[in-house]
Amino acid sequence: RSMYRKVIYSSISLPFCYVTGSAYLWQKRRKIEKIREIARREESMSREPVDVTPKNGTDGYEFNYADDKEFENEFSYRPVVLSGIYDHKNEILVDRTRDHERGYCVITPLYTHIDANGEKRGIFVDRGWIDYTYRHSKLHYGDSEVNRKIEIHGILRDSEVQDEKSISNDFQENRIVIVDINQFEKVREMNLNENKENKKRS
Repeated sequence: RSMYRKVIYSSISLPFCYVTGSAYLWQKRRKIEKIREIARREESMSREPVDVTPKNGTDGYEFNYADDKEFENEFSYRPVVLSGIYDHKNEILVDRTRDHERGYCVITPLYTHIDANGEKRGIFVDRGWIDYTYRHSKLHYGDSEVNRKIEIHGILRDSEVQDEKSISNDFQENRIVIVDINQFEKVREMNLNENKENKKRS
């Protein structure tokens, strides 16, 4: 009888120990990866800012041609300087809660140059967080920003990663929760094309 209990106990506990051990090793690896990533970001952010504003007539930014690994190593979290004109009409407000207060991160297109086809090209800029009550106030515009060329300093970042449990953006319902540059660019182009069509009709 004691042998039976021992066999049953072992058959249940050994897989559990294996799972627990695997979880511990996974957490340890994740911790090491996070420490390395923090160190990489700190090193990258300590570099001297570099002006990455493209010249008119060129295709775009140097970092656009980098693969994921090269972008992470050379450009991600690197201080940069950009000159251009903000496009407040195509601003996007991303839902963000900070200190239990509802608000938005303001994402504004910044046009930096004219490409070889004569089209305006630019980059999306995270302007920071505003309280929900100020979402229509336009206080973040600034007198010097409207239709004027300005110089901004910041760091380069890629789109946010969306997992299977994340809520997707819904532009029809005006529910934007993830910073997805590819989606934002499609919406911006749709708005520009719609404005062109409206001008033709008028």
